[in-house]
Amino acid sequence: MPQPFSDEEIESASPSIVLVIDDDDLSMAIIAQALQEAHYQVLTAVNVAEGIRLTSQEEPDLIFTNVAMSGTDSIDWVASLKEQAPEACVIAMTDYGAEHLAASALKQGAEDYLTRPVRPWEITAAAAEVLERAELRQRNRLLTEALHQRQAELEQRNAELEEANARLRESDMWKENLSNMIIHDLKNPLGVIQGTVAYFKGTLGSQLEAKQSQLLESARISVDRAIRLVSAILDMSRLEEGRMPLELQPIKPGEVIQACLDESYPLIAMHNLTAILDVPEGLPPVQADFNALIRIIGNLIDNAIKFTPSGGQIIIKARRISDQIQFSVSDTGYGIPSEQHDRIFEKFAQAGMRTQGQRAGVGLGLTFCKLAIEAHHGRIWVESQQDSGTTFHFVLPVWAGEAQRI
Repeated sequence: MPQPFSDEEIESASPSIVLVIDDDDLSMAIIAQALQEAHYQVLTAVNVAEGIRLTSQEEPDLIFTNVAMSGTDSIDWVASLKEQAPEACVIAMTDYGAEHLAASALKQGAEDYLTRPVRPWEITAAAAEVLERAELRQRNRLLTEALHQRQAELEQRNAELEEANARLRESDMWKENLSNMIIHDLKNPLGVIQGTVAYFKGTLGSQLEAKQSQLLESARISVDRAIRLVSAILDMSRLEEGRMPLELQPIKPGEVIQACLDESYPLIAMHNLTAILDVPEGLPPVQADFNALIRIIGNLIDNAIKFTPSGGQIIIKARRISDQIQFSVSDTGYGIPSEQHDRIFEKFAQAGMRTQGQRAGVGLGLTFCKLAIEAHHGRIWVESQQDSGTTFHFVLPVWAGEAQRI
């Protein structure tokens, strides 16, 4: 809301110019004197021609005009004054019984009217009120113009930002497509390496020395991990775009966990860790894609192996909670600081979360887990404190046929 003028502003501002147009000498003198005593700059005109000339020449802030003067009956008098000074305010004056002239003046743009004879206090009060309203209109117009200008600038900036974002999105798309092409092309040579390692291990296993056999097993584990990493990156892209089909089927929790442990035992033994399986008998099957679930649990076990020092434990549990099965993978490793809990499921988050002694990965396994579990309408979360181990929990729905038996 516009603020009123301060005393300093009033004193320093130039006085408003007021033009009085009246062919009645006494009325003219009363109006002019009252306005001069109120510190307005007063101009006077005694006929229509003089009024038009001064209005055009001086562009007054306010015009007091007798709308019943000789020469005004055949023209739109107030409209004519407004044409000469569009910003000027007009107060019409009429005699008693000539209210129709006042109504016509208001239609032509007059702000107010007074009926003669006019008392001095009425003149100054009307002048102050009309000029104040004009000032408020002017301020409102300036604020509106400034707002429109600011809005136009913001729209321009938004358009520039949107254009920049569009270029970034296009650049990201090209980089993503290029990365996916490169990663996809890695699968073939990795597959050849994997097959070669498996061939030598199967045909030469009995002829190899212990050191050679160990190196071959390390190569097998490494190439398997590389293939899982490539598959995880490609599948994450499919999951993010909703293009990865899931073949939902009933899967027994104990069997899928045991399959994951069997695959991970060489790594667990290599790092001198102990694996504990805690799955009660009689758990109903979950509703999941078998390959996706194998990879989810496998990633969590692999993550636990990487962050648990030699001699530690990895515990895998499964429990029924209402119409869901809760899986838990715990370790006795370094733990995760609480301020990093919200970041660990982001892509490549582990790259910025390495701690002394940890074998940090590239940070894609947990991202895959989150996307895949959410695609199953499940949820994953972490409980951990630094130096106190970590537990990842996730829930999946019970197979629909079993859920009805709750």
